[in-house]
Amino acid sequence: MTVVEEGVGGRKGLCSGWLNDITSIKYDQEISDQMKNMTLGEQCYHLKIPMYLRIRNAFSVPTDPSVSLIMISAGTGVAPFLGFLKYRADLKINADSIKLGYSWLFYGCRYKKRDFLYRSEIEDFVATGILNKLSVSFSRDFKQNEGDSQNNIKYVQDNIRKEKEQFVHQLLADNNVTFLCGDAKHMAKDVQRCIVCCISEIKGQDEKEAENIFKTLLKNGRYVQDVWL
Repeated sequence: MTVVEEGVGGRKGLCSGWLNDITSIKYDQEISDQMKNMTLGEQCYHLKIPMYLRIRNAFSVPTDPSVSLIMISAGTGVAPFLGFLKYRADLKINADSIKLGYSWLFYGCRYKKRDFLYRSEIEDFVATGILNKLSVSFSRDFKQNEGDSQNNIKYVQDNIRKEKEQFVHQLLADNNVTFLCGDAKHMAKDVQRCIVCCISEIKGQDEKEAENIFKTLLKNGRYVQDVWL
């Protein structure tokens, strides 16, 4: 196992960095050397790593391929949606006549050249028609365009706002499920506020009514989140 470090501050990978920290308390060697020198017994009895089973939630691709999907993600939050799209691609390979629902991916990352994770795979899904629409934003590449608020796209919610008419139409369609995967503290809350605002504008309703529509989507499992702090 390699300890992943990146950036000026030497930020460690979440899992590999943690493993390195807990083993360095007991050993002075680098973790790669530690693992080479450990016996099976030492691994079993000296390093106790807590693991927990997670109860399955509703965050999974609909089994009905005709269901339309809106997928909203930031950073590594795009990973489960690669699984969603791969599942549909496999269905199409096995039964070319199968009808797939419309799919739309909103994806936000920092830099286009450095952080556009799974770019080639995502572009392949677009090229083959598995993914019908892709809306990407790059927050650190963002440059303010004076007098052009329509194209000031920094975060995923900016793309939602830009496409609000089509977005709300699909969001509220009977055969659509919207998924969000990302940071709970900022991204998920900002996207929710944006969606409520868009519903209010497009449907001509006040904020309270728009919030009730959004809560109904949540209650009925048509807006599903997998978020972390």
